[in-house]
Amino acid sequence: MDDDLHRIRIAAANKESLEFELDSAALDLEEAITAAMVHGQDLDVIADAAEVAVEDV
Repeated sequence: MDDDLHRIRIAAANKESLEFELDSAALDLEEAITAAMVHGQDLDVIADAAEVAVEDV
């Protein structure tokens, strides 16, 4: 029973860590997109590089 709870705690901690990394990566991407826009990069090129729709840039 304690092994089950230990496994649950580890899985929850891993999930939280991955969510933090995903949030951090999303922020990095947002900052990079903003910088590219400020530097006059074409929106289509930015969207292609970011692998998102132009509407999401």
